[in-house]
Amino acid sequence: MDGTSTGGESIRKWMAMFSELDVSATTAAATTAQLVESMTAPNVWTKMAVFTDLNNTVVPNLQPGTVYTFRVCAMAAGNQQSEWSAPLSAMST
Repeated sequence: MDGTSTGGESIRKWMAMFSELDVSATTAAATTAQLVESMTAPNVWTKMAVFTDLNNTVVPNLQPGTVYTFRVCAMAAGNQQSEWSAPLSAMST
């Protein structure tokens, strides 16, 4: 999933939804980073990347032809973290 692949574009659009972090019922904090994990076995998640430049979210070291399942969460100051997204699967090109 690179910046030019269909899978990469889907992941990028999906991650763009995490521009703000809902930290409570009454307040919201600006997202300072996005944490991306990949499922490496059933219900086993491994950290793949942490993005602080929210305009450059290309997950490194993916093998072409491999299907990856990702989830992402937003992070904000003070170690605040959103809920994890629903998983999304795509094939790396």
